[in-house]
Amino acid sequence: MHALESPASFEALQKTDPQQLAKLFQAEHAQTIAVVLAHLEPATASTVLQQLPESQRSEIVLRLASLQTVSQDVVKRIANILSQKLSAVSGLSRTSIGGIRAVADICNHLDRETMRQMLESIEEGNPELSLEIRNLMVTFEDLLLIDDIGIREIMQRVDKKVLGLALKGTVAELQDRFFSNMSGRAVEMMKEEMDFMGQVKLKDVTGAQREIVEVLRLLDEQGVVSLSGGGGADEYVS
Repeated sequence: MHALESPASFEALQKTDPQQLAKLFQAEHAQTIAVVLAHLEPATASTVLQQLPESQRSEIVLRLASLQTVSQDVVKRIANILSQKLSAVSGLSRTSIGGIRAVADICNHLDRETMRQMLESIEEGNPELSLEIRNLMVTFEDLLLIDDIGIREIMQRVDKKVLGLALKGTVAELQDRFFSNMSGRAVEMMKEEMDFMGQVKLKDVTGAQREIVEVLRLLDEQGVVSLSGGGGADEYVS
């Protein structure tokens, strides 16, 4: 599930500095924060979530996962908290937001350590919910499930420097998935590019991998690739 598009006030929040939003949320109830995060784009919501104290994150995610509708009274409450930025939403009736898909989208944009800690915390209290979230998430390692046609499709849509940065911080098996779909000369150039980068920041590698994951998610939604494995081709047994 993606963020809501209609309320202009939430569009304004989308442009607000995540650190400022996190400060605004410090004294707020987890339910209130969950409603706001449900209206934001996953990338923005995940950044805000990372700015909040670790002790709050799991509770917020649990409430976000259980959201299905938000009443007019709740939206008015948020509007009062966020003053003019949310004043435009006071006329809403009931709108579908949140849910496990929204949590998975947000988790996809978190750094690995934050994501791991949060999912482990959720798993302690609700193993089934943690599993549902994990099943809906798309990770860089899911590229191992994609067939050669899908890998080549991704390479056509991703900048070579981004791909090199993403591959520099991953396992050899994943690197080979891409190298095996390149010409010998292209592989040599890619390896030279990766060596030339030298030491790179983990956050830069993670950012590059997220960019590729977004392409992967889009291709999966379009039916171009299949995250269940085997691509779109029929499989036969003898």
